[in-house]
Amino acid sequence: MAALKCVESGAFTRITLGSRRLSKCEEIANAQPGAVEPVALDASDEAVIRDAIAKSGADIVLNVALPYQDMPIMRACVQAGAHYVDTAVPETPDRLYTDTDDADWYGPQWALGSDFQAAGLTALLGAGSDPGMVNAFCAHVADDLLDSIETIDIMDVNAGDHGYPFATNFNPEINLREVQAPAHYLEDGEWREVPALSVGAVYDFPEVDSQPIFLMDHDELHSLCRRFPDARHIKFWMGFGDKYREHFHVLRGLGLLSHEPVEFRHDDGRVTEVVPLKLLRQLLPDPASLASRYTGKTCIGCLVSGRKADREETYFIYNICSHEQAFSEVGSQAISYTAGVCAATGAAVVARGDWQRPGVFNVEDLPSQPFLDLLAELGMPWHVQRASTRLLPEVAR
Repeated sequence: MAALKCVESGAFTRITLGSRRLSKCEEIANAQPGAVEPVALDASDEAVIRDAIAKSGADIVLNVALPYQDMPIMRACVQAGAHYVDTAVPETPDRLYTDTDDADWYGPQWALGSDFQAAGLTALLGAGSDPGMVNAFCAHVADDLLDSIETIDIMDVNAGDHGYPFATNFNPEINLREVQAPAHYLEDGEWREVPALSVGAVYDFPEVDSQPIFLMDHDELHSLCRRFPDARHIKFWMGFGDKYREHFHVLRGLGLLSHEPVEFRHDDGRVTEVVPLKLLRQLLPDPASLASRYTGKTCIGCLVSGRKADREETYFIYNICSHEQAFSEVGSQAISYTAGVCAATGAAVVARGDWQRPGVFNVEDLPSQPFLDLLAELGMPWHVQRASTRLLPEVAR
């Protein structure tokens, strides 16, 4: 998806697509004859990545691998002299379950800032939909619509239907680890915590109507707090329907969402260690298989309040994406589409020079307009409306 949109952007003369699964790269390359070159590589091996960058002559690396591979790819980029773009912070199980310190989320990546500066290279972090697009939304409101920011509520809802009783829209292990982690959010300058899916609200979204949403911890909170240190609160909300929550609570109650290994005793007496969450990942539908079944739309946006002169103002800035249209255009579901288009957009604005600055940056650190303009050109138009709801009505569930 990201590779196809990189081609469409016109910002690249040659694209090398690498993965352990060479067949998948070849499939994408065949859909874009002459534009994409497939190679097999291990994205967790720093030396392999460095050599692949050198061999390809790449000026920029777009990392759409698992976030756990961010650090070796970043280090390889410094060594090989390539700009770097990724879509998510490299979370660890310990961090997801116990950490509330914002610096520890992006800290290891921010610490490479001096290395990228010395090399004259740009590293762009979190250039997906959320994080990424929503960070640019916040920057746009701050730079062009409001004089000061008081509250930020990032909201992500999928009002689509894939027909399965329960499935996740991206890697099940990553998704379910995120969902069951305690929800951390910033309130009055302090990090606070509530249990997973324990604080909810209902919001009336454009085009997808009223949807239940719940507080979650999420990547962008931990960089936006640095850009907007005076905001009264910064929160992330995800939409979860009744069916998803019912399955989630049953699976968690049975221990099937645990990331800790357990011993499984075979009938012949052999003992095997099994991580329940990894086993569940194998049993759930492949997220890619959902695309042809999906109907409905997603809405990802930011409800931002603040002051303009002597007035209080609230804006909702958002994107709507149709599952059916995404499948018709590129054969994907809307969640993959939004992530892929945003990643390609981030890579393209760096490649074009709009966002080339030596160092390590999050999306909100850079001028929002080049990103938002290209985002719309590549298939994700965004909209701004004045909102009557200033603060979300929080309800314990």
